Amino acid sequence: MGLIHYQTLETVGPEELRALRAIKEEFNARRAFSERIRLWRKSDILEGMEPRGARWGFTRVRDEE
Repeated sequence: MGLIHYQTLETVGPEELRALRAIKEEFNARRAFSERIRLWRKSDILEGMEPRGARWGFTRVRDEE
């Protein structure tokens, strides 16, 4: 299993956030809990991470994917 981290460098707008959530829901629908995408605001992870509206997350993937 591998671990993929991702982040946006800029604040995510409402339309872009809807698109990210749709991708997340589609991906997670057929995955085990440990393989699901997580998506948080950077400021939810560590106080002071900028920009506050940017997103950060990770997912586990099987080596063959």
